[in-house]
Amino acid sequence: MLSLQEYVNNPCGTLSIPYWKSKGLIVPENMKIIHDRDYFDGMFSDYNDEVYFRLSHNLKNIGHVNLADNEIVSGVSDIDTSG
Repeated sequence: MLSLQEYVNNPCGTLSIPYWKSKGLIVPENMKIIHDRDYFDGMFSDYNDEVYFRLSHNLKNIGHVNLADNEIVSGVSDIDTSG
């Protein structure tokens, strides 16, 4: 399992999902998750692949959000890092 410090050092390059979600994720034995930068043609010729994409936002136009209905996480220390 990836350590919290490894994730904090490179969050977009280490996991395709947030750290807290990865703690509960069990990747099936017949599945591989590979970052695009680590992939090369023919790497998994015996596998079927499914390409996906990640949405990105440049954070320049952010609408107003009502936080009254949301749980506030103020930092990494609020994330359960046990187990």
